[in-house]
Amino acid sequence: MFKVNIDQKEIKIDDSSLKNFGELMDKISEKFLKNKIITKVRLNKKSLNLEELKDYSLKTDEIKFLEIETDNLKNMKEKGLFLLKEYVSKLIPQMEKSSELLRIEDELEANEHFAICIEDLRLLINLIESFGSVLHFDFNEVSFYDLPKNPAERLLSIIKEIVVSQENNDWIMLADLIEYELIPILKEWAQIIEFIQKKYIKPTQ
Repeated sequence: MFKVNIDQKEIKIDDSSLKNFGELMDKISEKFLKNKIITKVRLNKKSLNLEELKDYSLKTDEIKFLEIETDNLKNMKEKGLFLLKEYVSKLIPQMEKSSELLRIEDELEANEHFAICIEDLRLLINLIESFGSVLHFDFNEVSFYDLPKNPAERLLSIIKEIVVSQENNDWIMLADLIEYELIPILKEWAQIIEFIQKKYIKPTQ
């Protein structure tokens, strides 16, 4: 049996009935990782993701050391929401500037600036998707006072319209979409994130 560490502490686990690392990781998660998320896995000091690891055979003498790093759900939620809040706060003034540049028909500067905004918007969407998948959190189910449901779907929908306007060189439509559709949705996201922080992230007693 090779050595298994979780957060730098050695554990003992019987792998005699297991076929591969996928089954081993399932057993480790069930027995040792209550309310924790795996953040890093190293096999013989080589970093691997869980998808790469799952089909590895356990029946080999080449494997000496499995290291697992974890974080608890509360910390993951706090970190994820902090990053989401940071990106939304950064994007709103960037998008406002893009809309202004498009309206004064400074197409070159507007497109250069908007390209940066689009990249940041993609990062925001990736963060939303990662947060949701890792923590099994559906943003489309978030609803409170005057905000409508499905904020993630509406964000993706308006991005598709923005891409079409940009491809058609319709700068006035693009400016309108940014100002009247995208920016309000981003402001909703700022409220949603703050709401989630208050409702779902419980203060440490």
